Amino acid sequence: MSLKFGVSPTLWSNASFSEFGSAITAERCLKEADIAGFRAIEFGQNFPNYPHQLNNLLSNVDFSLITGTLTGKLLEQGHTNLADKLDTFLPILKSMGCEYVIYRDDSYSILEDKKSPLSVRPILNDVQWHEFIYKINHLCQEVAQYGLKLVYAPHPASIIASLQDMEQFLAQAHPDIGLVMDISYLLLESISPVCFYQQFYRRIAHIYCQDIHPEFYAEAKQKKYSYYHLVANNMFSGIDPTNFAWKNLFKLLKTTEFHGWVVAKTEHNHHSSAQALALLAYDYFIADSANLELIA
Repeated sequence: MSLKFGVSPTLWSNASFSEFGSAITAERCLKEADIAGFRAIEFGQNFPNYPHQLNNLLSNVDFSLITGTLTGKLLEQGHTNLADKLDTFLPILKSMGCEYVIYRDDSYSILEDKKSPLSVRPILNDVQWHEFIYKINHLCQEVAQYGLKLVYAPHPASIIASLQDMEQFLAQAHPDIGLVMDISYLLLESISPVCFYQQFYRRIAHIYCQDIHPEFYAEAKQKKYSYYHLVANNMFSGIDPTNFAWKNLFKLLKTTEFHGWVVAKTEHNHHSSAQALALLAYDYFIADSANLELIA
């Protein structure tokens, strides 16, 4: 079995923090991803929002679109502010052959707070949990009307971050809702990625391959810094096999016949070279990791 392998544009342009790469064009992003060897990419913040233009952009370098990410605040704003995003963005993904959309909920999130440590991220009470599950299930139904699946993305600065959060979410959310597995976020929570995958592989639909620099690993897990601090100080990295057994994870993906996308990701900052990271990721996966085969 071959795994579907692609890259995230966050290597080039960080959508959460505009000072990191917002001026990098979609053309440069695709050119450097192409040089690295990739054939599939996620929707980036500087990509055109019109299907014809997007199709031309990607077809010029023979790329396919993996998916894109929507954000909302269901507990603070409900579905109202998401309606326009659904109507404009989801048809684009569907027209490009995507099977799902990634959704991250930023209700009460401290993601954009550059000073608050991750230790003070929002924690839902029972009433809020009930409301959130009701609203995310409703969103799942709305997304399905566009012929797409909803895949939820936990985040260390948000309401769904810990193992307990994810267990509760998956137990209560509609079974059609998939889950994003971000390796670096699991490591921040001291969760074994291999064990996590074994527990939830039937719901995992999308895997981000991002690591934490070994010299910052113990420090980052203390959660005394903001998410911005982690990004700005280059604590995230591409794959580093010294942190855990990446090859074991990829062998497990093949054994369980994982059908989702495996996506190279690193949070862009002023310290990182996107093209160098892309080259390293491609070389690692294709040459060294259980003979992975790239599929566009």
